[in-house]
Amino acid sequence: DKFPGAEYTMAFDTIMPDGKTLQIGTVHNLGQTFAHTFEITFENKEGNHEYAYQTCYGISDRVIAAAIAAHGDEKGLQLPPEISPKQITIIPIIFKDGGEEVMAKCNEIKDALEAKGIRVQMDTRDIRPGKKFFDWELKGTPLRFELGPRDLNNNVAIIGRRDTGEKIEVSLDDDITEKVSNLLVEVEESMKANSWAKQEEKIVTLDSLDNVSDIVDEGKVVKFYWCGDEECGKAIEEETGVDILGINEEDIETDKACPHCGKPAKHLALMAKTY
Repeated sequence: DKFPGAEYTMAFDTIMPDGKTLQIGTVHNLGQTFAHTFEITFENKEGNHEYAYQTCYGISDRVIAAAIAAHGDEKGLQLPPEISPKQITIIPIIFKDGGEEVMAKCNEIKDALEAKGIRVQMDTRDIRPGKKFFDWELKGTPLRFELGPRDLNNNVAIIGRRDTGEKIEVSLDDDITEKVSNLLVEVEESMKANSWAKQEEKIVTLDSLDNVSDIVDEGKVVKFYWCGDEECGKAIEEETGVDILGINEEDIETDKACPHCGKPAKHLALMAKTY
């Protein structure tokens, strides 16, 4: 849908786990429409006054909902490191013996990580370690750093990845800040690739719209060849009961015909159920 008065609109949608799409942002090229209406002018380099060209952008907190839905799993929240409030949770495993030494080492590592700009939290609650692990899996911190007395005696620690569940043993003699920084990059790239693959697998291309409503009900987004005629688009929506999101690829070269009116196809468009 084009914003009223705009030259064109670009919309950004995320495919949710159930196959419905959520619009998370829009960009509108307003041209000079509103500049004429409100007499908005500027002086060009020749000293002449011209009507301004304008754009309008929209993004809302729905983008947060989209990120949660795209990455979350049965264990709970899973946040990419770039947007996670805390990127690593340090969990000291405290027993009667060796507790002070473990806390001192954890604080040392926390300070070193924070000095590198990494967002860190330390869970010092007096509860079982297993409960802490469960809580931070649920809350989606990308990395977890575990250190107990036995680990300290062996000069090692464990770093756990929320995205894969992998546990990595690291030497305390290593550069922990570099190791954590590299892992955060790996997690970010892995989560992005996995999420993008999930988006792509939900898109199917059809030459016919005969069973489009059934396919959409199965949680898919349909890509189809379209003539671009507005009246044809409205007729497709009426007959199928499915919304046309917009044009995914425009001015394509193809010998395909629009499956509704039979005219030569000009674009690839998308159809889906929407929120």
